Amino acid sequence: MRVLFQLFGVILLTVTLSLAVELTINTIPGASIYVNGKLKTQSNDSKVTLNLEPGFYEFVVIKPGYSEESERIELRESTTVSIVPKAFGEINITTSPSARVYINNDLYGISPLKIKLPEGKYDIRIELDGYLPVKRQVILEPFKLIELHQSLIKFGTIQIASEPKNVKVSMNGEFLGITPLSTSVTPGKYTFEFELDGYLSKKLEMEVSQEPKRIFVELEPAACLSISGTPLDAKIFIDKDFKGFSPFNVENLNVGEHDITIEATGFNILNDKISLKKGRNSYNYSLRKKSFILTFESSPTGAMMFLDEKFMGFTPLSISVNYGKHSFRLKKDDLEWIKETTIVSNKKIFVDLKRISTLILDAKQKDTFVKFNGELIELPTIVNPLEGAYKLVFVNPKYTDKIRYVILEGGKIEKLTVDMRGEGYLNVVTLPQNVKVYWLGQKLGSSPLFMKKVPAGKGILRLVLNDDVEKDVEIEIKDGEYKSIYETVDRMVNVHFTSIPDKWNVYVNGIFIGETPIDFALKPDIYEVSYKKNGFLSQRLNLDLRFNVEKRYLNVILEKVK
Repeated sequence: MRVLFQLFGVILLTVTLSLAVELTINTIPGASIYVNGKLKTQSNDSKVTLNLEPGFYEFVVIKPGYSEESERIELRESTTVSIVPKAFGEINITTSPSARVYINNDLYGISPLKIKLPEGKYDIRIELDGYLPVKRQVILEPFKLIELHQSLIKFGTIQIASEPKNVKVSMNGEFLGITPLSTSVTPGKYTFEFELDGYLSKKLEMEVSQEPKRIFVELEPAACLSISGTPLDAKIFIDKDFKGFSPFNVENLNVGEHDITIEATGFNILNDKISLKKGRNSYNYSLRKKSFILTFESSPTGAMMFLDEKFMGFTPLSISVNYGKHSFRLKKDDLEWIKETTIVSNKKIFVDLKRISTLILDAKQKDTFVKFNGELIELPTIVNPLEGAYKLVFVNPKYTDKIRYVILEGGKIEKLTVDMRGEGYLNVVTLPQNVKVYWLGQKLGSSPLFMKKVPAGKGILRLVLNDDVEKDVEIEIKDGEYKSIYETVDRMVNVHFTSIPDKWNVYVNGIFIGETPIDFALKPDIYEVSYKKNGFLSQRLNLDLRFNVEKRYLNVILEKVK
């Protein structure tokens, strides 16, 4: 605050007054308070109050046995601050041998070392070249002494050499280096692995102490074996150890003789011996399929028997069949039977051709199954039930289930392919016949059509007689529905209108259709035709198109008005 003293209009004196600001310092009793380097006061309790002018100040609080704490403050208004020294504790650190001591990552010196520090938590790290580092954490309490003694463990030195050189060395699964090499490790038990292309790998387990250790490893040359043949995915065993599925490359085998075994389902086991040389070796195999005896009998006897569509003879008969999936067919006069099955053993098959039927099932969509006689079967499939009526439920995760009914006769073959989008049967009869029929944009054929299987749905049934005559019928066919359509498609007669002279207006039943010459299609009927033009006499006549004609010519000669 600035005050001006004035006398008879003359300024005599200017005085600037500053208002004091109150500062409260929370601290500990008995501490000395320094302000800007000068002792200001001493605390009697845990709180000190000072009145100071506004400005910048540096406060230092000191008490013997405690840490020195300071704080710099810009004082503008009444303020409270906390400047609390921490009581000292003491740590006595000894090591064997002497080593560097780090506290909270700061180097404090070489042990033995006795250090006073404010109370709190400290991270201590002790290091010495050639020894295992030690980390400890301590909590220092006020006026307490912590004794910390640590015996350091010396690293174990390992020197590794090999024959040949440049061997890859791993220790406990982690890459260590290439021979020759030298390294230091913590004493303990380790697993060393030695690898080099073209040589057998080797693994060693050893105890490492603080004393230096030398390791020498000699690797043996390796043989590699490539195995391929038929069938694929055969199991491969080398010296009774399973190696994988063919085709397969077996690495790191000993040079010399080995036992090899190859197995595959439905094939005879192959046992062999192979002599391996250093480097790459190959082995090719061909397994022989197992064969089984199938005996076929039928009623009536004397049925022709086909294996995979190859004629084998007449029933009863026995044949040798290789392992795997095969088709079998019996035929006797108008009786026939088909079956597909996988042969895995000797088998005797009896077929009553008069009672057992064949049902061949498929679907237009993938991943479709059929529920038949309580069994869920993937399509396509062939089943051979006894004659009779059956309910079939077709299942596909992308569509609603579809139900079909079939009546089967003994010795007869029925085929059924289901469309999971839904399908029905369509009968189409038209007048006249030979009308092209289209459903949902797909041509079905020409009328009449009977029991035509079509996709279910709602849409247009298009009937096309010729390029000029067609008829659209809106219908809906539900899944499994049998629908009959009876329609008359009116034919059209193409009429060629001409006149002498040209450019006459032509009217049919009073409706203008154009100027001559003109072609116009009309349904079979009787029409009134008029020719009109200014300056000429109008002409009117009747046109009968009811007879079976496809084209008519109508020409008139017109006279001028007199």
